[in-house]
Amino acid sequence: MDQGAHRDTARGGDDLERLRDFYHAFGLGFPPAGDALFGDGDTGEPGDWQVSRRGHKLGYMRASEVSTDELFALAPAWEIMRVVVHTFERARTKRGDVVTVGGHLYCRPRGSWGNERFAFLHIWTLCAGKALRFEDLLEGLELTRMGHDKGCSAA
Repeated sequence: MDQGAHRDTARGGDDLERLRDFYHAFGLGFPPAGDALFGDGDTGEPGDWQVSRRGHKLGYMRASEVSTDELFALAPAWEIMRVVVHTFERARTKRGDVVTVGGHLYCRPRGSWGNERFAFLHIWTLCAGKALRFEDLLEGLELTRMGHDKGCSAA
């Protein structure tokens, strides 16, 4: 066995596979893997996740409220047909695994056959199978798990 593969498993190497499965499962609706990434600790109180856009705090949301619309900044009139990932890179830091995911989103206006392609570039901070931070670089959206501003050391 490759030592790098052993280190991945020992420190939560499943995080990367869980995130790959998440993107692969996109279609009509929010993948169940999203509940695992954003959930656990959802108190039902507003404030589980802080929402910011371009550095301005917009408010808070519960983990159960995170949806496809937030992750891809889609208007309600659009539906996702598929997601194609072209770039999947991971860097290990003291705060957790930082994963960059880039690709294209294929979607259509609801009720039409037309298909549009949009680029996306997401940056995730993961620790023990949970998302601590999500950022959509092209849209300027950021979701941060409350109480984990120090990354894995706070988990």
